[in-house]
Amino acid sequence: MGAGFTTVFSPALEHDVHLSFLLPEILKDKYFPEGVKDEPWLIYCLHGYSSGSQEWIRKSQIEEFTKTLNAVFIFPDTATEFYSDSKRGLKYGTFLMDELPVIVEKWFGIKHNREKTLVMGLSMGGYGALKWAFSRPEYFGGCGSFAPVVDLANSAEFDPLAFENLLKIFGSKDAMVGTDADVFQLVNDFNKQDTLKMRLYHCCGEEDFLYAQNLDFNDFVLKHNKNLTYTFETGPGLHNWLYWNQKIVKALSFLGCDFKINFQ
Repeated sequence: MGAGFTTVFSPALEHDVHLSFLLPEILKDKYFPEGVKDEPWLIYCLHGYSSGSQEWIRKSQIEEFTKTLNAVFIFPDTATEFYSDSKRGLKYGTFLMDELPVIVEKWFGIKHNREKTLVMGLSMGGYGALKWAFSRPEYFGGCGSFAPVVDLANSAEFDPLAFENLLKIFGSKDAMVGTDADVFQLVNDFNKQDTLKMRLYHCCGEEDFLYAQNLDFNDFVLKHNKNLTYTFETGPGLHNWLYWNQKIVKALSFLGCDFKINFQ
């Protein structure tokens, strides 16, 4: 598996954006003795609030886990804009949802296959994964959300500074509820249609400061899962990579990825 780091130009943002990636092995090896013949999975991984495009490569074990998986992993950098077009004019939502898939498919020669296209994220990135998947359900067959921020409007109680940033992004507390910024609303809207299905993996540690709102989200999804194959995992764990690393293979396996060896 090869790793790389580059920049791509975003017309929406009018500047370059950092992008990291992992590419699968293409030659014969012990896991792929006949070489790789099938189209690869395309998996977008979104970073948390205080990090960037290299977070997953530096802090997770994803490179080791995925040596036996035919997949292209894409790690975009979207600053602290919650994967949204902000009121201050930074259009990271447009970059992520509209521009990046076109760039990735052309650069890496990938033909879009919804059933083999996933998005995963943690914390702010967990929110971003949910928002992107349910805003563009025609593009994704599955979503993995690790300890996501799902209740933006009430986040001041655990991070006042981040909430000030949210107000600069969305404009007001009301704009975070019942709109396309609200993942509860997006899930509800997705389940009103009868065409698309999706797999959703969700986890959060019991000692995580976001645990209560993740329980609320789990309860909501269980009541609004007509078009979802859904699982929620919890147990001892904080809001950190020690917990999330335990869940990467479980998430990818639940979302349909076919590892050549069993890590679990």
